[in-house]
Amino acid sequence: MTIPNNLFRWRYTATAGDTTFQYTNKILVDDDLAVYLNGTLKTLNTDYTVTSSGEPTGGNVVFAMGLAEDDDVLITKDGVDFTQDTDYVENDSFPAEAHEDALDKLTLLCQKIWDYVRRSVKVPITSSLTDLEFPDPEAGTVIAWNGSEDGFMNVTLSGIGGISDEAYSSTTWDGVADVAPSQNAVRDKIETLRDKIETLAASGANADITSMTGLDDDGIPLAKVADAMKDDGSNLAIGSDADGDTYYRASGVLARLAKGTANFKMFMNAAGTAPEWAAGSKIVKTTHDISVTGEQAITGFGFKPGLCFILAVVNSTSLVSFGFDDGTDADCLSDMYAQVANQWTYGDGDSIKLIMTTGARAQAHITTLGSDGITLTWTKIGSPTGEAQIFIAALR
Repeated sequence: MTIPNNLFRWRYTATAGDTTFQYTNKILVDDDLAVYLNGTLKTLNTDYTVTSSGEPTGGNVVFAMGLAEDDDVLITKDGVDFTQDTDYVENDSFPAEAHEDALDKLTLLCQKIWDYVRRSVKVPITSSLTDLEFPDPEAGTVIAWNGSEDGFMNVTLSGIGGISDEAYSSTTWDGVADVAPSQNAVRDKIETLRDKIETLAASGANADITSMTGLDDDGIPLAKVADAMKDDGSNLAIGSDADGDTYYRASGVLARLAKGTANFKMFMNAAGTAPEWAAGSKIVKTTHDISVTGEQAITGFGFKPGLCFILAVVNSTSLVSFGFDDGTDADCLSDMYAQVANQWTYGDGDSIKLIMTTGARAQAHITTLGSDGITLTWTKIGSPTGEAQIFIAALR
């Protein structure tokens, strides 16, 4: 009988209670299969049984107990032994069935080797490299390509990137290409720096960051750090800071922003030069005579708004609109009850639209976003009358 396909392994994800899983080509004996459950090799005739050994279309692996949801089942023919069990007796008739079994076993062994090879690391088929070997294991090293790129070698971690001890110990890493210090080297330098800072803090000697240049004798590259961080001490003096403070660059030095009020958010200031803490939102109330056109300046926001939600209503009437406006795009919904009962309309280009009758309405949108508020520009059709109550929810 033939082995009709080259499948060597079958993987399944169980549903709760599953016991039976199929393999789909020939094995010679039950032991030819190796069965794994969630990565653990299971035992034949204890954890599972095998059906239909010798059948060309395979059979089933049947677990002794139902499996759990999402259990991982792997069936392989890894149990095939590297042995030859067929014995031809001289002058006997040709044992066709035994001969075919021997051929089948050779096929199973080829499949086993093929499965091993395809799961190994290989160079591309177009590569000219052959006979690659790994060196013997050596503690504290990793495997890397050698300088001629034709083999492997053991390399110590500190050697990765080719950074010399002199480069580590220099006062600056300028000019050192492809800096790749080992994790231990970087950790040691950080720990040494931390210890020095703690000592200086305890002695009060670090009122100015420039005093840290004295650490250079330990091989820590701080000269460049000190030049970049020079300060009069008011911002960086240890003891004047607190948990939650933030440092940022200001005119070539580090400046400190004290931690903000609870639930405040960080924004760029109005000048665009430094961060600051703010609530980020404000509700402002005002009024407007809708018979009047032109600009209406509204202040008291405390910041330059980025988006406004606007509710406008004329008391004791059906004149209501809800809109939003960012100074560029504006839209609103308006009650049309004065014209058609129980209907609303959509207004593109205006964040306020108050409709009295078919021929009378007032409308407005933001034309300026200022540092402390907005400017609404009002227009009208016909002769609308009344005082609008305007509520603006502004977001920074």
